[in-house]
Amino acid sequence: MICQIRLHTRDFFFRDPLGLQKCTGQIWGTAKGGRFQAMNTLELDSDGNGKVVTVSPPGGFDIGTAELHHKMDQMGCEALADVLHLVNSAIIDLVGQQLQEKLVPIVADLVDTPLNVALKLLEKPPALGFGKEKFALDNSFVSVDYGNQRITHTNKGEFKSVGHPLESSLIPPAMSMPDNRDFVMSFSDYVANTLFESLYAEHIGESQVKIPFVKTLFDKQCPKCPIVIAVKFAAPLQQTFENGHAAITMEKAMMEVGALKDSTLMPMVTLSVNAVAGVDFKLEQTSTNADIKAILSLDSFSQELLISHIGDLDMSDLTQDMTLLISTLLDTLNKDVPPLPIPVVAGIKLSNEAFVLENRELRLEADLVAAKPSNVVVV
Repeated sequence: MICQIRLHTRDFFFRDPLGLQKCTGQIWGTAKGGRFQAMNTLELDSDGNGKVVTVSPPGGFDIGTAELHHKMDQMGCEALADVLHLVNSAIIDLVGQQLQEKLVPIVADLVDTPLNVALKLLEKPPALGFGKEKFALDNSFVSVDYGNQRITHTNKGEFKSVGHPLESSLIPPAMSMPDNRDFVMSFSDYVANTLFESLYAEHIGESQVKIPFVKTLFDKQCPKCPIVIAVKFAAPLQQTFENGHAAITMEKAMMEVGALKDSTLMPMVTLSVNAVAGVDFKLEQTSTNADIKAILSLDSFSQELLISHIGDLDMSDLTQDMTLLISTLLDTLNKDVPPLPIPVVAGIKLSNEAFVLENRELRLEADLVAAKPSNVVVV
């Protein structure tokens, strides 16, 4: 880091060698071309918790080219101060030593504090709430590598129920090596699948979901009634990242559809459903945070009618109506599912971002740019 330092005016006094005259005055100065060097390292404890430590080596701070000036209050003291070389390299060296002692810890704290806040958010982001249960991401550090002029962190990436945390039986795939982009953040399908596994174990999503009125063939039986959908899963949902596409697959789910009339549920049909939801991702940034937002949309849908409480149905009409209902349900989920926060450092933002989906992996690649560049430090 290269900086310019300004020293504020300070009062001082001295006496001549014989002690006959006391001189008072003020001193001020500037320094240009100062340099601060430090090394950031990430230290892991036995539980995989990371902490950034910034260390400046001896001589890591150089005050640069310094100029100090003085102005005396008494007549004759100006000449005496010049003769005594009051403002000389010794005082500049003293100022440099004080800055080394005082400035270096301040700069280290300015670097460490936001990075450690970001690391805590990365390791333990806010839990996702579904109904009465919450699901937390265990993203503790597995390893840290400083090779190839990069800092590469590998994290666990496993969701667990807060109330009933269990280790997943799933096995994460091998991750690709990052390319030459400044910032690469990767997720395997293992992360989402551990969430779906936990949701399935806790029977989340099997409660009834009310959808605002949508005009379908059910409107004949209950005009302008909200539709209620209850789902029972035969297996957890399955996330895949392949060939530039992300999808969530639901197979052989039992879906009961009814209409809500005067607080009374009127059952209408029971279906066995297979569906695939596509997932698009986008990066949302503000001056203080960055989030990855997932947007669901219906890719495919098939059904088998098991029970009809309202008589014979035209299956083509039923398929069209169920497609509309599930699309509306996904729109509801898009509003409720929170985004995934990305740790950010003040003054830095992501630019030219791109999402890459292949080999069971989702990667966010971006360049790092200064949000508010500054090269002046005032002391």
